[in-house]
Amino acid sequence: MSARRWGCFLAALPSACSALSPAARDGASPAAEHTTAPAADVLWVWTGEPGHDRGSGWGSCDERAGCTAELLAAPGAGRDGSVGLHFSAHGPEWMGFGWNWFSWWPKEAGTDISRRNSLALAIQVVAKPGQGPEPHTVTLALGGSAQGGHDATEAIPIVDFAPDFADGHWHDVTLPIGAMLRGKGERFDTQRAWSFTIGAWNQGERKYEIFVDDVRFP
Repeated sequence: MSARRWGCFLAALPSACSALSPAARDGASPAAEHTTAPAADVLWVWTGEPGHDRGSGWGSCDERAGCTAELLAAPGAGRDGSVGLHFSAHGPEWMGFGWNWFSWWPKEAGTDISRRNSLALAIQVVAKPGQGPEPHTVTLALGGSAQGGHDATEAIPIVDFAPDFADGHWHDVTLPIGAMLRGKGERFDTQRAWSFTIGAWNQGERKYEIFVDDVRFP
C-alpha cells in the first residue's frame, strides 16, 4: 500500500489529497457505548441541500502515473438530479475517494454515532461493459478525528449487503456499523466520526464513475 493511499484511506488529510469546498462544524465528546438510537432520529451527513452540503473530499489512486481519480460535489450528480458526490476514475489497481463532512476542522470535530447501528447512502456505479470495478472489491470505511485524525474502521465490502449495487442503477444501501468495528475498527472512537472512504482494487485498467447521495446514520 502506497504512503499516499494509506494517508487518504485512514484520514483523508487535505495535505495528501485534493480537497473541495472547505467548511467547519462543531466538535463532539469522547467515546461511548454503541447502543440503539430512535428510528426517527436520523443524522444526515450529505443530501446536497442547504444544511447538509458541507465538507471536503478527495480522490486518489495507487498508480499516479497514468491514473486519474477525482471527486466533485456537482449539480445533477445526485439522485433525482440534485447536487451529489461524483467520483470519476481511470486507471489500474486501487482507486478511491472520501468525503469529510467537517472539512478536517476543527481537528477535534466529530459526529457522535455511538448509538447508531448503520450507515445508509444512495449509490450508483456507471461504466461500460468490462470497465467497472469488480463489485466484491468495492469497500467502505469510516474515518474519525481521534488518533490525530488517523482513526479508521474496518473496510467492508458493499456487495455483502447490496448484491446488485454496481448494476448501473441507483441503490439505497444500508451497511452495519458493527461490521466496521471489528478487526482494525475495534478501537474506533464512535463519538468522533467525520468521514467515509470508498475504494476498489482493479485488475487491469478500468474507467468508471461512482455517484453518492443521501448519506446518513439512521
